[in-house]
Amino acid sequence: MRSGLRARTLTRQWLQHPALLACVAIVGFALSSFGRVPAGGCDGKTRSVAAGQPLVVRQLDSEGMRDLLGRRPGRRRPLVLYLFYTACRPCTDRLGDIERLFDEYQPRGLDVVLVSIAPMDDQSKLTDVLGRMNAQIPTFLLDKLDDDFAEEFFLRDWEPVVPSVFFYNPRGKLQYSRTDAESISFQSLQRLADDLLKLHKN
Repeated sequence: MRSGLRARTLTRQWLQHPALLACVAIVGFALSSFGRVPAGGCDGKTRSVAAGQPLVVRQLDSEGMRDLLGRRPGRRRPLVLYLFYTACRPCTDRLGDIERLFDEYQPRGLDVVLVSIAPMDDQSKLTDVLGRMNAQIPTFLLDKLDDDFAEEFFLRDWEPVVPSVFFYNPRGKLQYSRTDAESISFQSLQRLADDLLKLHKN
């Protein structure tokens, strides 16, 4: 009873002090925004991603890879695939470039996906690292990466190395690749993305 009376008394006091009400409103707005996490890109722009929004990680095997690349009917757009894993520092250093590529080229008709590798990665590790990125970028966890898989989907006689970027036409044919971390930047990827889109239109 006494606590209810005290609450009503405090409410009357706040109503008599407009400045105090303004402070309460500002604090309330700040607290309501506290659950929003900024997601920064390479260009310095930020977006708000709802805190607690789960990162969707799809499992990927050989059959799923064929579907993803378009080696079965269904894909109509060219694709850029970023191969990485989260404990690789050069890989995570370039995630911002991949995010920017997604932001600028997805509306122009180019799909961009992230593909990590098990058992080096799992849902928890990917969520920790990718949680502040654009949640719209499709993310996959590859069940394995052996020589046969690498030769079928990536490069012949290639010892898998990350980070690597692969550019495919809509039928899943590899057109370009970048397998040297030093050659992976937004500018270099932008040139290849432009070439791939031109190739797709011709």
